[in-house]
Amino acid sequence: MLDQIKAHLLDSINDIVSTANQFVLHPKKDFSRKSQLTRNLDERAAFIDMLKTSSFKQALVIMDRGYESYNVMAHCQERNWSYIIRIRDGNHSMKSGFNLPDTPCFDEKFDINICRKQTNEMKQLYQNFPNHYRCLPNHTPFDFLPSSSRKSDSHQFYDPHFRMVRL
Repeated sequence: MLDQIKAHLLDSINDIVSTANQFVLHPKKDFSRKSQLTRNLDERAAFIDMLKTSSFKQALVIMDRGYESYNVMAHCQERNWSYIIRIRDGNHSMKSGFNLPDTPCFDEKFDINICRKQTNEMKQLYQNFPNHYRCLPNHTPFDFLPSSSRKSDSHQFYDPHFRMVRL
């Protein structure tokens, strides 16, 4: 009986600590309703808000699946923060558009050009050089490029630098 009480107390303590951690990480979430207060605020946006208000000059941020986005990476890069993001390994993950070695382990460096333009010229670059050019759709949040542009506007690029590693 005593062991059951101990186990129940430990579970309760773990739940409290987990909720407290979530509250610190996601202060705009209403935990009593288990929903976010603002519909458009997601975990990536909450992280970016936290990053913008942080007083740290340098940091190492470790993120799990779900945080993988060029916007998060760009914000870390702009703050000169190092980051590790565990990404999904499936067909619709960030890595799926890259030409990567078909080996169990790899370590590849990337210097890509992100653009929102979808002209025929840019589409050719995206298709022919997938490890160098990325197109972000207008509906994808990215704070360092305009969300839309006209065909006559010049190309605007953002250049993130990162490594993709499979261990």
